[in-house]
Amino acid sequence: SEGIDVRDGILYLTSKEMKRLVIVDLVKKMYSYSSTKSGAFDNQPDQLDVVLGPNTEMLLLCEDGGPDAGLHGRDLYGNYFTLLYRDKEIDTNRGNEETTGLGVSPDFKHL
Repeated sequence: SEGIDVRDGILYLTSKEMKRLVIVDLVKKMYSYSSTKSGAFDNQPDQLDVVLGPNTEMLLLCEDGGPDAGLHGRDLYGNYFTLLYRDKEIDTNRGNEETTGLGVSPDFKHL
């Protein structure tokens, strides 16, 4: 696992082999997990960042492997969405790729 973050007593980590997001409540000593295979997010989860804004909370996940690796998100309700991905139809010169180096500006306006 490469992706790990902790915020407000909750530990988030990714399992590449199982293609899962694991969420551990460090206070209640309980855990849950969910599959990251959703829509365009069809490869291994990689780095992650928990984004806590004034009106939002979401988890951003990089994707490792595959011809269309992207940057994906998960909202408070467990819904996954895609922010961007490599268009394998346009960029035909490469094989498996990954997104990496995730960072969010303090004002939440820039990735």
